Amino acid sequence: MLIRTAIIEDNEIISEGRPIDSMLTRREKEILNGIAAGKTNEDIAEMLSISRHTVRTHIKNIYEKLHVHSKVAAVIKANEEGFNYNRLTR
Repeated sequence: MLIRTAIIEDNEIISEGRPIDSMLTRREKEILNGIAAGKTNEDIAEMLSISRHTVRTHIKNIYEKLHVHSKVAAVIKANEEGFNYNRLTR
């Protein structure tokens, strides 16, 4: 499954259709797992031994990459694209 995105410059498509797995970093995938499991930012920070501020930064990056504006929308988009929450690759 691919997320359909396109960067248009001078009416030319530069890139489109990147799989979610290649769009998100390992840490972003771990945080998306936590979000999907209903964990709070504080819970995710504690589980990953990072600050809440770092969790918020990763969430903002996830929103930007998935073109969404909420945690629910991020999980829905990931589900629609077939993201496997339990399979994290390095």
